[in-house]
Amino acid sequence: GRWLWARVCTALRWMRVGAGRWSKVNAATAFFEGSWSAAGHFGLPDTEKVVQSFSAMNSKLVHGYLSITQRFICFDTVLFAGGPNKVVMPIETIRRLKRTKFAQIFNNAIELEMPTQTVYFSGLLRRQDCVDCIRTQSQLLGHELVVK
Repeated sequence: GRWLWARVCTALRWMRVGAGRWSKVNAATAFFEGSWSAAGHFGLPDTEKVVQSFSAMNSKLVHGYLSITQRFICFDTVLFAGGPNKVVMPIETIRRLKRTKFAQIFNNAIELEMPTQTVYFSGLLRRQDCVDCIRTQSQLLGHELVVK
């Protein structure tokens, strides 16, 4: 019950700020940096903390959140959490990060190229912040990442 209620409030961009008080907040912050455990949800070690989260769409145009932890990039949808849209990618497996366009018009997408697949995310309102965050985490891990 409590988990579902938290998901609904997050989707509606509301967060409890005190006894009986609710406030409209940034959904990504409430969802990924509040009491919700990204480590538990994505099956990551308890030491993994979310560095930054971004509202995004996957290649199927399903809206969710792209969360960057110290060693992983994770994506999941808001309404169908934990389903087939959940993705966990170790940063060290990413060979190339490419800024690209959505629908060949909007400069708000990225491609993450790995040895076995290429993953695409669009609808990033803060694409450069996302690219910078992934680059920084890659550098902290000592991983060489090609960014285009």
